[in-house]
Amino acid sequence: MATSGQFGWDPLYADLLRECFERALIDPALAPYNQIESAIRSSNFVMQALSNAGAKQYEMQFYQYTVVQGQAAYVYPAEFLRPFVVTRTRAGVQIPVLSISRWDYQDIPVKFAVGAPSECFWDAGGDYAGSPRTMYLWPVPENSTDLISQWMIRTPEVITSLAETAPISTEWLDAFCDALALRIAKKFNPAAVQQNDMVNQAMATMSAARQADRETSPARFRMSSRGRRGWR
Repeated sequence: MATSGQFGWDPLYADLLRECFERALIDPALAPYNQIESAIRSSNFVMQALSNAGAKQYEMQFYQYTVVQGQAAYVYPAEFLRPFVVTRTRAGVQIPVLSISRWDYQDIPVKFAVGAPSECFWDAGGDYAGSPRTMYLWPVPENSTDLISQWMIRTPEVITSLAETAPISTEWLDAFCDALALRIAKKFNPAAVQQNDMVNQAMATMSAARQADRETSPARFRMSSRGRRGWR
């Protein structure tokens, strides 16, 4: 028997929504406009919930810039939630930059000391009340040639139309459909939640997607009672 020879599956959001209504035991052909509109709105809540559950490979984006001498703060695009790993490159040598907490950054006695940046504080204030997402480097850059590189975790893309391609990678499609079907059923067909054991099903596919998506590598953990700048 001949196989398709195709490996990429990039379904439209409309196809996923049909699947979600069917899992909620609702005939998608009979779903009124208000249910479709509600499902689109719920989809964006589900996308954000998946993002909040942890880092996703498909939400990673590489971002880099050249520092400015004497400038500590760097404003980032609003779609970036937080840095995953940060490095500084000088003369072709890449050195890790340690991410520190707000508390640790406030603990630095001289925030405008000049040198080679070795630590960074990510202020994820977001775009709320006009406060942009900002990274503060310490020490403050001593030149305008060092390159800061990082993998950033993006916010989910917004779903606005049935004709759009689902903004999610293949390994998360089943978990997305189960999570959205559960929300649809709770609103429009509550009996299906128990009948199809939808809560446990959603938890199972979420767990499976996380296992498929995670990075795997040898790890070593060290514990210390010392703080970043001495004993606490």
